Amino acid sequence: MDSAEISELKSILVDHWENAFHVVEMGSQYQIYVELEDTEEKIHLWDHIPMKFNKKYVLIFKVPTGYIDGFLRSKTKN
Repeated sequence: MDSAEISELKSILVDHWENAFHVVEMGSQYQIYVELEDTEEKIHLWDHIPMKFNKKYVLIFKVPTGYIDGFLRSKTKN
């Protein structure tokens, strides 16, 4: 079950991101992973997500397609 903060960040991403994403809370930060074909592409998520959310820093990582299922979600299953 996600925290209220994670759910709120996911809600923002659903409205403004069309590809896969993954949100993790780690200590004093939220890590957002977004998949896209070209990781050099500008994504404009900072227009919708604050750099600091509920006193925690937000980091956005642009990762290649398949990274979330292949690496991030497989780590949490083991």
